[in-house]
Amino acid sequence: MDMAERIATVLRALAVGDALGRVTEGYTPAEIIEVYEDIVTDFVEPIRLFDAEVWAEGETGPPTQILLEAAASGGRWQGAGGGDVAQLPAAIALGTVLRLADILGGGERIDEPSHAAVAAGLAAALEGRPATEVVAAGSRAARNAGAPALAESILRAAGVAQATGGERPGPALGAQFPPAGDSETVTAFVFGIVYGTQSARRAIVEAVNQGGNAPETAGIAGALCAALAPASFPAPWGWEIERRNQLDLARAARQLAVARQHTQ
Repeated sequence: MDMAERIATVLRALAVGDALGRVTEGYTPAEIIEVYEDIVTDFVEPIRLFDAEVWAEGETGPPTQILLEAAASGGRWQGAGGGDVAQLPAAIALGTVLRLADILGGGERIDEPSHAAVAAGLAAALEGRPATEVVAAGSRAARNAGAPALAESILRAAGVAQATGGERPGPALGAQFPPAGDSETVTAFVFGIVYGTQSARRAIVEAVNQGGNAPETAGIAGALCAALAPASFPAPWGWEIERRNQLDLARAARQLAVARQHTQ
């Protein structure tokens, strides 16, 4: 698999997590079971009880749109910036084009700690680093960005996930790092999911079934795991998302791959 194909897998994983996360966004785990009569493991028609938003089965939303805008800008999202959870998907695009050494060594300054952590984790995964180093990269990037508490939370989340033995780490992580929280809490939750599953499919499902900011958590966790282990992402999910939403994620991946070549 060449780099453009690997990046395409990352983008598809984020889009799938976004679409599946629409189904459980804002819910608690108990509410998900009550509303859908089981955990969510595939595309289903969203049921919205708390707002008037209407989403079709398999429809993507803002996380995918932000990612595509960032891809069109060579990995740099031209939106508002800042630490809002909704803006975290832009860090996935940034991590596809930057070298880990530049992120951690100061050659590329990323001021927002959560963005720095996610971008560093993605860069590490694309460079073939194992899960331990992906987590370590996220933690170090957060510390370099002036967020020692986030750096510690990322490491602690990995420990929580490890303590579950890899069996359904989502509930244990959700209890300590609520996925409905702020961007730093969500970032720690995501790194815990990644370390606990090391599988794009499992990461998406685990994050989706903890609710909260599910489009972002499932999308980012899925993307990180797709970079870490591309074969763990179910290709039919990606094809279905592109078909339903009329997306050309391979083209976006090529844009990011070209930008990557120019920065390295």
